[in-house]
Amino acid sequence: MNHRHVIFSIDEGLRDVFLLHRHLLKDLMDATVNLIMEFFQKKVKVTPGIIAGLHTFGSRVNFNPHVYMLVSMGGLTKKGEWKQYDFLPFAMLRKQWQTVVLKLIRKGLSEREQKKVQSRLQKAFTNNGEGFYVYAPKQRGNIKEQLRYIGRYIRRPAIGINWIEAYAVKR
Repeated sequence: MNHRHVIFSIDEGLRDVFLLHRHLLKDLMDATVNLIMEFFQKKVKVTPGIIAGLHTFGSRVNFNPHVYMLVSMGGLTKKGEWKQYDFLPFAMLRKQWQTVVLKLIRKGLSEREQKKVQSRLQKAFTNNGEGFYVYAPKQRGNIKEQLRYIGRYIRRPAIGINWIEAYAVKR
């Protein structure tokens, strides 16, 4: 089936907010699923297939929360019939994703914490006029291989054991 490997990321200036408030990470992943689900249900009138996973580190071992998804390009109608669809409106998704993330942070923090991060939120909004990063190239191929890749990518530690040369235990 046609599908897309979709990546949602956030503004670099907001990464520390999620590092300090890790309880927001689950909500971040759920928000990406909801965003795609709502798009398909409203625009195409189908329920797509979605597999999502949260990755918290980038290739430079830096904290960089982003969500990986496999999304079917089409879905089931209310009658249970498959309906094909092959368009994702990136401009709209980027802006909606930005709005969702900023609202998520405001909703998930206390008033005091919101005041501490307000300037970061404003800067993230101002610096990303087109919205936050959403990447979803058209793909076809072996979905089992792609699931294996995503699973391996998500479950790997921030740094591989083979990279650790020494450690000390403090008592």
